Amino acid sequence: MFSIKKFIIIFFLLIPISNSFGAMVTHNQTETFDQTSGSLVAGIEFNNDGTKMFTSYGQMNGLAFYIEEYNLSTPYDISTRVHAGNSERCELTGTEADNNYTIYDLEFSSDGMKFFTLQRLNSNDAGSDRVYGFDLTSPYDVSTCALASREIDLDTTALTNGSQAGDFSGEKRKHKVQGIEINDDGTKLFLNFMDNANSDDVGARLYEYNLSTPY
Repeated sequence: MFSIKKFIIIFFLLIPISNSFGAMVTHNQTETFDQTSGSLVAGIEFNNDGTKMFTSYGQMNGLAFYIEEYNLSTPYDISTRVHAGNSERCELTGTEADNNYTIYDLEFSSDGMKFFTLQRLNSNDAGSDRVYGFDLTSPYDVSTCALASREIDLDTTALTNGSQAGDFSGEKRKHKVQGIEINDDGTKLFLNFMDNANSDDVGARLYEYNLSTPY
């Protein structure tokens, strides 16, 4: 089970503007990825040397959800991508087979032997957010994926109420999980939640969970 750590995130505006992060960012490239009708690219990850790229699809072929793999001839250059083929992708067997659920972000363990993805309802209630862990038999070979773990009820009142991120209450705080990150040694899990689209409250929250067993 996960335990939650309470904290506040504070953003600082760096001045002068010429030294800010935004001033250093330049657009490099934009690429279009083929998608089956009705699918949604939700997460992206690379292997450690940037020669493989992986994307999670929120909806594809009805109720089937996939992790797709692409080979990059130039590391981290997405314009050089070549689809690895359907035989090299992972079908996310064991996730909720319901059209009301979608797949979101994607995260690999530091050794590439595990990956994690998120699933939630489009119209969310407490307890309907899920984190799935999949094992791989060789690093970053998603074609060998096998469901290893599932955690639900990550945003219930027992975990969130009383935290610095605010209580789970009413229409304003029907948290919807969007993003996932894990630290390098697998002992901390971070989940980003958005609020109800009609909320005039905070709008987004980040929770930290301690993992007693790495990954």
